Amino acid sequence: MKIMQHIDRYRYTGMAALLAMVFLVSCETPPQAGATKFHDAAAADVVVKHYRWEHLNIIKPNYREGGFLIPVTRDTLGPALDRLGVQRGLAVVALGWNYTDADLEKLTQEWRELLRGLGFQQVVAVHATGRGDDVTGAWIIHDSR
Repeated sequence: MKIMQHIDRYRYTGMAALLAMVFLVSCETPPQAGATKFHDAAAADVVVKHYRWEHLNIIKPNYREGGFLIPVTRDTLGPALDRLGVQRGLAVVALGWNYTDADLEKLTQEWRELLRGLGFQQVVAVHATGRGDDVTGAWIIHDSR
């Protein structure tokens, strides 16, 4: 019986150590050397989360119906921004972490062209933080400034 208690104790200690290692390894690291974090969320005129071109969410300003985010597409983004009366200063796009560097380059270029075409003066692409809708402290992928 005592042997089983020791085995259980080691099993729980081992699991705790494994979870601690997973947590430490998964801590946020910069996507590339010299990367900086975004701290101008309050100044952003629009914040868009990119899931795929057929499903985007406008996070700022609040674009919801019945408490739920209203999905837009690349083609319906401009009209949605017009309906919301969005100024055309700073636009922020939050992208997931599942893209290769080549995919990110292409995606950020497409976003830059789209949002510049809609009249935005500055376009910033960031990695989504995983903290809901807040982009403060997100790693900057590209800043058109």
